[in-house]
Amino acid sequence: MGLEGNKPKPPAGALSAPFGMRRFAATLCLTLALAALPGLSRAGYLDTPVCRAHLDKIEIQLSQTATTLERAGNECTAMHGHVRVMLAARNVYSRCATGDERLHQVGLMDGSIHEVADRISATCASQ
Repeated sequence: MGLEGNKPKPPAGALSAPFGMRRFAATLCLTLALAALPGLSRAGYLDTPVCRAHLDKIEIQLSQTATTLERAGNECTAMHGHVRVMLAARNVYSRCATGDERLHQVGLMDGSIHEVADRISATCASQ
């Protein structure tokens, strides 16, 4: 065993890049907030059975993957799964939201996707 074996491990949840992790945590909080929006009010959304079903489904999926991501921290598989769900959410918002709400939701999703993708690049590139 080399010197690396004697090196103390940081405690679980310790952050090696404070600024990056704060941005990542803010993105996670934003995603959790977005997950709750469709269920609160449907103003600005198409009132069709398909859109209602897709908005309900994506609300659940965003909440589930955000919770998984929160628990997993920088675990690459969790981050990749969260990006996939956010891409699906972006697609639903682009089809089912209207006007300013559409621009707002798609923009928020684009920003969140970009933040998590940057985190994946920084964390998972060497794995």
